[in-house]
Amino acid sequence: MTVHCLPSFVECGCTLGTNRCLSVARQISSHACLHQGFANYCLVATGQEISGRHESVRAYVAQAKDQLDEAGRLVSERYAWRGYLTRSASACPSAKHPSAVTLIARAGGATVGTMTVGLDGPGGLSVDESYGEQVSAARSQGRRVCELTRLALAEQANTKTVLSSLFALAYGIASALHDVTDVFIEVNPRHVGFYRRVFGFATAAGERMCQRVHAPAVLLYASVDELEARLNRYCNPEARAVHQFAGA
Repeated sequence: MTVHCLPSFVECGCTLGTNRCLSVARQISSHACLHQGFANYCLVATGQEISGRHESVRAYVAQAKDQLDEAGRLVSERYAWRGYLTRSASACPSAKHPSAVTLIARAGGATVGTMTVGLDGPGGLSVDESYGEQVSAARSQGRRVCELTRLALAEQANTKTVLSSLFALAYGIASALHDVTDVFIEVNPRHVGFYRRVFGFATAAGERMCQRVHAPAVLLYASVDELEARLNRYCNPEARAVHQFAGA
């Protein structure tokens, strides 16, 4: 189940970017695959001007315990704000699904966004709990699936920059490193229109109760090709890759 704030920015006259953010995500994924993993790389995107300055957002894979804890706290806070069950929100996703990859976005010294990429494996995906039939059908057709979960943005986040950074990095991980063909996401029914318009998701199954958060959810899916096409239009044009040494 995902939570995001301020979805109206897409329709507030923002200029859509180029595919620069996707190029950087692919670059990071290639280097991570060939060299030392994701720990040494992050995606830096410069957002639109806020209060006379341009805000830079760094998106990267959370690996240290404090990074994972920050991601869990943000998810708990935003889920509670929406009235969702938060009992398991702060738990590390990889505890139940070892192939889960948690992404975080930071700006101004604070964690302003997080999202988890759930990669398919012997234990399946979280989405199998409510929509196992639909996901199994995709697998039986030879599709390589993943899921996006635990998306949460801080109240003060530059929404467009944070979302584009997280989704671009998730795309790079899923497509370049794991050859994923289809992406699933469970969203609140009131957010379905947003994900259709912006990211090209389509409805895979109707409304059901998501037991993890005790809230209604709709299952959406998008092919990686469709997601790439939408991100090419939507992603931030000022992104760049940064190699960060330990302690940076």
